[in-house]
Amino acid sequence: MTSYLYPLSEVAPGYNNTGGLVPWESIVVNNVPFFAPIIFGSYSPGEEFIRADGTSYWMGFPAVTKGMFSAITQEQVYYVLGTLLGGNYSAPMTLKCRLEDPTNYKIINTIFRLSPNDKNSKKSMAWEKYGFMLTRIVVIG
Repeated sequence: MTSYLYPLSEVAPGYNNTGGLVPWESIVVNNVPFFAPIIFGSYSPGEEFIRADGTSYWMGFPAVTKGMFSAITQEQVYYVLGTLLGGNYSAPMTLKCRLEDPTNYKIINTIFRLSPNDKNSKKSMAWEKYGFMLTRIVVIG
């Protein structure tokens, strides 16, 4: 039996694909499993507006502005591009992740936006802190 560090951090291509969710760490490319990406800690509830009384409110869609893979190989980046994102740098995805509550995982529909390779820190055959964004987040479960 395989044990994962973050078994509840899951991914599936497309919207509303809850039946296709699998742990990130179960995806193995060239004998290298994925690390679960870091999503918690960079959630934004939308765009902030200030009322006349000085209090704020949020409008628009929530986002994760600084998501990252702590380490990812060249082949894994290509897998994300080709398989999960359908050959694009952004596409609809279903994710299970933590947004604001560190003890509670949510299932979301989102647009997953992978940063281009030249915007990341390459180390030999892999990258450290490879970035992505989640936009248009809608909690579905």
